[in-house]
Amino acid sequence: MCISNHVFELQACHMSKEIRENSIYLPVAIEYIGGKTVKLPHELETAELITKVIVKDREGNYYKIGPNEKGLRFAKGEISYKEYLKLKRKENRRFFTYFTSITGSFFIAGWTIIKFFL
Repeated sequence: MCISNHVFELQACHMSKEIRENSIYLPVAIEYIGGKTVKLPHELETAELITKVIVKDREGNYYKIGPNEKGLRFAKGEISYKEYLKLKRKENRRFFTYFTSITGSFFIAGWTIIKFFL
């Protein structure tokens, strides 16, 4: 049972529970931040952030999925693991692009202020 007051921990706990309950795959383990893995159905630890839910298909293949909407879509069978990884990479690229753009904008704005006002 997950009990926490931290927003990220609560979201990860809620999504991992959704994945475990709605998955077409067999939930095998939960991976916490720092690499600690707990095999299911043991009681989940409440103080740590869940980073991955490990599921197994009928052929014995294991998949590590994040406790998020994309992971839930994969667990429900709406998308393949290849599509899941593609969406994950796309999100990472988008984050990097936004971060670089915002950082560059602040750098240019700072340089402009220094150049024209000092």
